[in-house]
This record gives sequence, structure tokens and C-alpha cells, in this order.
Amino acid sequence: MNKYFNRELSWLEFNSRVLRIYDRDKLLIGEKMKFLSIFSENLDEFFMVRVGTLWDQLKFEAEERDKSGLTPREQLIKISRKTKLLIKELYSRYEDFKHKIKEHGLEIVSYEKLTMAEKEKAKDIFAQEIYPNLTLRVIERYGEFPWIKNKSINILTELKKNGISFLGNISIPENVERLLKVGEKDSRKYILLEELIIEEVQELFDSYQTGGSLVYRITRNADLDYSKEEAEDLLEKIQESVKKRKWGQVVRLEVVLGKGNTGLAHFLANSFKIGLRDFYQVPGPLDLSFLNFFLKKKWFKSYLLPDFKRENILIDIKDNIFRGLREKDYCYQFPYDDFASVLDFLKLAAKDKKVIAIKQTLYRVSKNSPIIQALIQAANNGKSVTVVLEVKARFDEENNIAWAKRLEKAGIQVVLSPLKIKTHTKLLLVIRREKDGLRKYSHLSTGNYNEKTAAIYEDIGLFTADDRIGDDIISIFNYLTSGKEILEPRSLVISPFNTRSFMYASIDYEISEAKKGKYAHIIMKMNSLIDQGIIDKLYEAGAAGVEVELIIRGICGLVPMENIVVKSLVGRFLEHSRIYYFYHGGEEKTFISSMDMMERNLNRRVETLNPVLCQTVKEKIKRLLVLLLADRENSYYLKADGSYRKRKTKENFDIHEYLVMEKRNGK
Repeated sequence: MNKYFNRELSWLEFNSRVLRIYDRDKLLIGEKMKFLSIFSENLDEFFMVRVGTLWDQLKFEAEERDKSGLTPREQLIKISRKTKLLIKELYSRYEDFKHKIKEHGLEIVSYEKLTMAEKEKAKDIFAQEIYPNLTLRVIERYGEFPWIKNKSINILTELKKNGISFLGNISIPENVERLLKVGEKDSRKYILLEELIIEEVQELFDSYQTGGSLVYRITRNADLDYSKEEAEDLLEKIQESVKKRKWGQVVRLEVVLGKGNTGLAHFLANSFKIGLRDFYQVPGPLDLSFLNFFLKKKWFKSYLLPDFKRENILIDIKDNIFRGLREKDYCYQFPYDDFASVLDFLKLAAKDKKVIAIKQTLYRVSKNSPIIQALIQAANNGKSVTVVLEVKARFDEENNIAWAKRLEKAGIQVVLSPLKIKTHTKLLLVIRREKDGLRKYSHLSTGNYNEKTAAIYEDIGLFTADDRIGDDIISIFNYLTSGKEILEPRSLVISPFNTRSFMYASIDYEISEAKKGKYAHIIMKMNSLIDQGIIDKLYEAGAAGVEVELIIRGICGLVPMENIVVKSLVGRFLEHSRIYYFYHGGEEKTFISSMDMMERNLNRRVETLNPVLCQTVKEKIKRLLVLLLADRENSYYLKADGSYRKRKTKENFDIHEYLVMEKRNGK
């Protein structure tokens, strides 16, 4: 048996668990629908990034095997087989969804099933709202095929004129909803935009004879590798790279096959140089993320779980946050607590006359970020503001570049994360001049400074006035701004400097305790575990008798063995926090972090393991770990063959539901 699971196949297992959430009996139909969309969006990014990387390796004829023993070519074959099975499962559930919503008076129907009145309405919609947005392309049968945008929905049609064959291509406009309401005023009957366009193809190409039509979609390689790049102007380099992304190699072709369009599918496969492995026949509408359309409708809220009131954890010290933080640390957990705690802390710092400096790392922020507005206000109020902005955050590059320019215009010192390393740690430091000298107030988080994701991602944050943590954050900023290495941090564990050695030493301590016959325990909660060195250390710990409990949401390269249990928790909220716990002879060392146990996080990113020093907060985190381990409703357990199974129990404890109820009850 191989000692390691393949990273890509493990990720597909994760996305399979996302899809299986749909099957939960007590889940409302709107919630079920969300996971069909999430699955589809996840799969798109997987192909753009991970499959794209494997294509790059094939391009250079790389035949090196990964730690699971597979070559890039073998991985692509296995990915294709697994994905095609998952697509069948996805569309089986989509058909079930359509059946269930029909019982509630909501229909997604084909054009043929419309009444005459509804067809007339559809034609009116087409003439007034859709036709002006369409761009028609006529292509010579053996001419050069036009550039097609990544992930766009397209229609290819056979055309003939004067006995000569042509092709017509229509890209579905992105500024028009794919679901069109065709029923009466109170009706909720919808038709897909592409079906209506196909019905009007003959009118669109009225000077040609039309034949079969085919709906298709391509996915391009969108992975940008900066590791081998050199550039004097980092912003310019990244802007150039982002532009190149749209020309990336096609790595997936999806088609909706029907009568009379098989030849068109073969033509596209040849045009995009796609073989059977990367050709996907889809038994339904492409890209089910269009279902998010319903989330915008007020009437659809009855099919979703109700929202709940979130509390600002700093509310009891809101009149004097700095004094409150000098007395004790405060810890929150999103989405159960309110993002306002972070925003209020920063807004207070921006206007407080005693605050002289603010330093913050930013990785992913929203398009209208209140965090950035507060930083700009701080600069306007005369504070020294430094922002380390990670412009290489995948798919957020353009947004972050725009923010970098705006921050600089506001007089903020913007430091772009170095080209060959990413700054992933989430830190905010406020320096305040007080009677006894300068005091440092820190905020450390497992997640991004983003108010939108804070409402749906589970994350943990910590406010503290501990000087040791503040000094280490200053050292991190000095490293990022000047390259000064961090040799002896006072409290934080910092990548790429000492995280690996610290993790090895912490696991070794548990091993030595177990060998002495003492109780030894490790709990790790993370998104991904694929670093071979850490995996081998955990194997060693399990063999020595250490109790190892791993809560890994996504990718796991470790095979569960004696004394090692691996569970994945996937449910209503995206479990995003990372927690690392070591019993350590009863001292119980606990850390929160934004880092996973991956080679990149340990060696090629600026990351931190943030110690929980306050006993009250430590107990809160320990209680959370107990609840996470007790969860059954959202939990799947990893087997030695790489599959995940639920454990049957009389009562399926749901941690998400439990914590929401606690907030509703004012706890």
C-alpha cells in the first residue's frame, strides 16, 4: 500500500463531499441548490489551476512521479475518469432539484414545453433585450477558429450558403441573466437563455441555411507561476501575466450533445486540440452556477436557512477598546460573531489621537472594502500607515493592483509582497503612544480581512496587547519591507524561518512522551495536509502511540493508520480556520493560523503560527476542538483506500447548527 494519497484525487474526493451535502434529508431545497453551484465553481477553479499545472508539466514532457507514484499523464487520466463520474452525479441531483422545485411552483423548462403565449413572450424578450447584445461570427469551415473566452457559454451552428459550408458562433452575453422568466406575472417559469437563442438561430443567420447547433464551453489554464520571473516593476509584471491568462491553453471542453451535432463536437475538439480524456459530454445545462440567480430573489429566502444575529465581541469594551485589550485578550469566531469587531478596532485606531502607526497585511479584500476605507481615513488623520498587499493572490490580482494604486494615492506606504514569496499571514498592528511609552495592539486572524467572506467562512481571530506578539509582527513587517531576516521571534512561529523545525520539535515532544508511557495527544485542524515531512512525522507519532486527530477539510495526502484518525468537516459554513494543538505534558500548547501543512506554506510563504496565550481564550479554542471532533452531521472519515465515509450514530450532532443556536440564545 502506498504511504501517500495523490493531491489532485484527494481534492476531487473533497468536492465529492461538497456535492453529497445535497443528499441530506433535512436540508432546505435552497440550501441544496447552493451546493450544486459551489461544486461547479470549485471544479472550474480546479481545472484552471491544478489541471492547468499538470498540462504545463506534460508540455515539458515531465514524467516525474509524485509521492503517490503517479506521473502527470497518469494523474490526468485518473482525474478525467473521476470527474466524469462526478458529472453524472451532479446532473442526477440537478434533475432531482428541478423536480423538487416544481412542487413549489418554480420551473426551469425547455422551449418545447412553453405554451404559445409563453413562446410569444420569449420572442419579445429576445428581440428587445437579447438580440442587441449578441455578436454573430461566421467562420469558414477550414479557417482559423476565433478566440473564445474562458468559461463563456457559446453556441456553434452549422451554416450553408450556395452549397458551401460555414459555421456560426454566438457567445452568450454575460450581462444578461441565463434564466429568463417567461410565465405570467405571478408565475415562476424560466427558460435558459441559450435555448431561446438556438430557437432563433435561423432568424439570426437569415441569409444562410442552418443545421444543428451545439452549446459548448472551454476552460483555460489560468495558473500563473511567478517563481521563475524577475521584474523591476512587480505591478507591471503581474498585469502582463494576468492579461496572458485569457490566452491560456484549453484544458477542458464541455459540450451538450444532442441530435445532429456530433460532428460539431468533433470539430471543436480538433480546433482546441482536445482528446477524449479532456472532452466532457454534459447531460444538462453547462455551468450550474447560474442557479445563484435565485439567491437574488426575495421570495426565494423561504427556501433558505434564516440568518441569525451576530454580536460584536468587543461590545463590552466598545467605549474604551484599548483599555479593555490591556486587561485581557478577545477571541471571535466567524460567521457566528460580527465582523464589526475588526472594523471597529481599525476605525477607532484611525481616529484615536494617541495612535501613531498602523501596519496591516492584506491578501483578499472585497471590491468596496470598509477595511481599506478605514486605512485611508487613518492616513488622512496623519497616522503612519503601512500595508503589505499580496498582489499575487490568485484571481484577485487585478482587484489588489487597483487597491495598491489607490492606497498609494492616499499617502499610505504600500509594500508589494516579494515576487518569489507570498505573504499569506493575516496581521494587523496598531501602535499607540501612552503614558508608559509605546503600546502595541495586535489582531491575528486565520482568514482574510473581508466582510463578505466573514459571513460564510468559519474563521478565528484574536485581539491582544501582548508585547511579545507585537514585537514579532514588527519584525515581520521589517522583513517584508527591507529583507531583514527574523532569527529569534519572541512568540510567533514564522515561515519561512522556523515553522518546519518547530512543528517537527512539537511532534517529537509528543513522541518522546508516548515512548515514556505518558499521555500524548495532537489535534490539527486545517484545509490541506500534503507536506511529506509533516506526514512522515505524524506517522512516526502514531506508531509511537501518540493519539493523533486530524480535521482536514480538503486535501489529505496522509493515509490513516494506527492511532491516526482523519475526518473532513463539510457543511453549511466553509471551515477555514487552522488550529494546532499539542498536549505537551499537560501544558497544552495551542496555535491558530492561516497556514496549512503544505510545502509552500512552510517554505515559500510568509505565515505565522499564532500562540494562544490567554487561558480564557485557550479554553474557548479547546472547547471548539471538542465540538469539532464530536460533529457527525458534517463529518466524513477517511479510509485507507482514500474514500470517505460517514459514521452512523443515533444522534448526528451538527456543530454549525449548534453554534448558531448558541448565538440565537445569547450565549
